[in-house]
Amino acid sequence: MKAKVTKSFPGRPDREILSRIIEVGEVIEGDLAAVAVREKWATRVKDVKEEKQDEE
Repeated sequence: MKAKVTKSFPGRPDREILSRIIEVGEVIEGDLAAVAVREKWATRVKDVKEEKQDEE
């Protein structure tokens, strides 16, 4: 899953060692994206694979 951040929040992106402030406009992925969408800090972004599945 990918998501575009709509409200900055502290977090640690997947595959990064340190936590940081995730800024508005960043595109994040993985577990962090799922949590951000659930908490309404980001909106889901469909990737190419998901768009192709929707068309079929």
